[in-house]
This record gives sequence, structure tokens and C-alpha cells, in this order.
Amino acid sequence: QLQLERSQKLSLVGQVAAGVAHELKNPLASIKGAVEIISDANTAENDRSEFREILFREIKRMDGTVTEFLEFARPKPTRLERIDLSQLLLSSLRQLETQASKDSIHIADEIETGVVIEGDREKLHQLILNIVLNAIQASKADTKISVRLRNRANSVEMTFCDQGQGISPSDLERVFEPFFTTRASGSGLGLAIAKSIVDAHGGSIEIQSEEQIGTTVTVSLPQRSEVQR
Repeated sequence: QLQLERSQKLSLVGQVAAGVAHELKNPLASIKGAVEIISDANTAENDRSEFREILFREIKRMDGTVTEFLEFARPKPTRLERIDLSQLLLSSLRQLETQASKDSIHIADEIETGVVIEGDREKLHQLILNIVLNAIQASKADTKISVRLRNRANSVEMTFCDQGQGISPSDLERVFEPFFTTRASGSGLGLAIAKSIVDAHGGSIEIQSEEQIGTTVTVSLPQRSEVQR
């Protein structure tokens, strides 16, 4: 048993290392090319400005990638407090409205007010961002993402429904696997982190999807959580 656990940990370390290398390779190549152009005495000043912006963008992208990997590999302890999930969900959606509108995507919400649970505010905020960002990236222009929050008997339910490209049945079985992604860019950790957050709260997360129709993510959380170690 001990040998099996050690083998699994080493396998995960190898996956993390390969994932980090893959995700940093492209921005590093962009940074190298931008530095070479900026350093060239023959480069026009307006071109220098353009490539400085590329430098900052790629550095920010690398920083985000490293942060995401660290959050997966070394998650912070889950700290429970009474939180107004209705307000947290609304503020999280407002944070993403600008990004969604840039892609001509409308976020429509149907949020029951006064939904209070015991949870980790920071982690639940991250959970919402990860799911909605995935929905935005999968959505087509001029479509809608519907977000709903409802009280159940002893739990609460959040649903996130997009009208995007959907997920094939074979890929649907793997969406929660670390480093699995169907996009050209992206670490494949968003949904893996989301599931770990839901698991830590003793809840459940389910995904239903049809190709070219859309995807619905349903998150159920107990009103009184017990932290899963």
C-alpha cells in the first residue's frame, strides 16, 4: 500500500512537471522573440511599444499558470465561516461581466437571495470563477450563460448553463482529470481544482453536455459543511 501511494505521488509529480513545462514553453518563446526585437537598434519605436505589451502579457500569463499549478499541488486549508452565497455569487459574476461582454456573451442570473452556508469564501469564489471562465471560453458569440442558485432541503444548488460547443461523451469522462484539456491553451486544471474545492466542502459536482448544444454544471453544497481532510 505504501509503495502504491509513493508511486502515485511520483506519477503526479511527473504530471505536474510535464504540465508546467508545456504551459511555460509557448510564453517563453514569445518573450524571447519580443526581447530580441526590442533589443534590435533598427526596430521602430511603435514596434517596440507593441512588443513591450506582448512581454507584459506573456509574463502575466506565466504568473497565472504558475499560481494555478501551486494551488493544485499545494492547496490551502479549507476554512469554514458563515457566508452569504447569494452575494458571493453575484459579486463573482460582476467580476466576469467585462470579459464575457468582450466576447458578446451575456450572463443571466436567477439567484435566490439570502442563501447562507458554511464555507470557505476564497475557495468558493475561485470555484465560481473557474466554472464561469470555462463557460465563457467554450461559448459562441451572441449566446447566453445562465447561472442559478437555489435553496434545497439541507443543501444549496448552483447551476451554470452555457450554449457553447459542448463536450464529447469520451471527453466528458475525463473533464475532472488534472491536466486534461481540449483547448490549445489552458492548463487543464480549472475543473480539477473546482472538484477538489467541492469535495473539501462535502458537496458534489456534475456535468451534463451535448456537442454543439451546450454544457450544464451543477454544484450541490451542504448548508453546514464538514471539512474533508
